[in-house]
Amino acid sequence: MLPVEHTFLSTISQFGSKIINKIAASYDGKTKELYLKFGNFEIKNITIEQLNSLVHQRSEVADILKKIIVDRQIIWQSYDAEHIDECVRSLITLELYCTEKSKQLYSNSKNSFYADLLQVIGSEANETRREFERAIAADSILLKLNSKSRQKAAELLTPFRLKVIPIIDAFLDITMGSNEYSPMIVKASQKSEDAKLLLEAQCSKYKLTKPNRSRDFHKPYLMFRDLK
Repeated sequence: MLPVEHTFLSTISQFGSKIINKIAASYDGKTKELYLKFGNFEIKNITIEQLNSLVHQRSEVADILKKIIVDRQIIWQSYDAEHIDECVRSLITLELYCTEKSKQLYSNSKNSFYADLLQVIGSEANETRREFERAIAADSILLKLNSKSRQKAAELLTPFRLKVIPIIDAFLDITMGSNEYSPMIVKASQKSEDAKLLLEAQCSKYKLTKPNRSRDFHKPYLMFRDLK
């Protein structure tokens, strides 16, 4: 097991209170900040209460994964088949789900770790949807399926997917401490892997920077940082 200053989310899920108590013993909230690193971005100011909610709300994970990846082609569908107007609708659906579900989770616990993750996904869906709408306003031909619309879908969805897939993987890591490894979780795990493979292949096709697995899809982990 890694030291508590560098703890994988899957380790926290597997060992529950045992590892969370060790983290709490090393953290006073005054001289150090806890943050969670996902691929090439991070969530700051993680609290011990949020880590505890990670374990206690685990029964929610299978349904969350169904809604944010298994049912959401916007995460894993080929750019060759993406219609811009359908992208916009799918992003709206994802954003609305994340907003409503995070509200529900917060009503049960103000320190809901899952709600925080869903808010990040919802925010990314909102921003990407706005980028699509700006692109459509500038050039309505994008509403037709053609080489130009496929290229635009690739350019806008690639950064979106690079941010969202590591968060989806965080939900998958959370299930490692659960005895209920459902078929839905297995399906979500496969969809996540499919999405990564597709990104690697299609970034080459559409002349975009190819993802770096060790950097962009690094397993999420918790770290300490000295406060200034």
